[in-house]
Amino acid sequence: ASAKHRPPVDEGMCLSMHQPWASLLVYGIKRVEGRSWTTPHRGRLWIAAAAKETSPEEIKEMEEYYKSIGVTRKFPEHYPRSVLLGCVDVVDCVSQADWAAIQEATAPEDRNPEENASSYLFICTNPHRLVVPMDVSGEHKIWKLPKKVWQNAQLGLKKVE
Repeated sequence: ASAKHRPPVDEGMCLSMHQPWASLLVYGIKRVEGRSWTTPHRGRLWIAAAAKETSPEEIKEMEEYYKSIGVTRKFPEHYPRSVLLGCVDVVDCVSQADWAAIQEATAPEDRNPEENASSYLFICTNPHRLVVPMDVSGEHKIWKLPKKVWQNAQLGLKKVE
């Protein structure tokens, strides 16, 4: 297979995120995830929703924000916590300065309008969600899923259209 059609490298690496951002990422609504740290990780990154509760007001505010920047995808009906939600492919991790340069070099109609003040941005594509989210206890930064969870999760993915 050519590099363009090769499946993403999947080593069961996972990132824990607070809701609603975790679900918005695996639904393909959010396409850039910010962090204060960089990563060499490229390829499939599983997304786990942290246990922290999110207020309905915070969820509504984020949904309104994404609608305001032109997102037309369907929003999640639920924002579950302490579960593995799905995965994305990390194609790059860039600094704010590099992100600004990339955006500047991109035709205005093709620019990503998401705002993110973090030092480093994970550029995410190819979102897949689990049909049935799986209970999981998250960890900090990027961590490895337990082998059994990872194997079962691979069977329950649905590509986000």
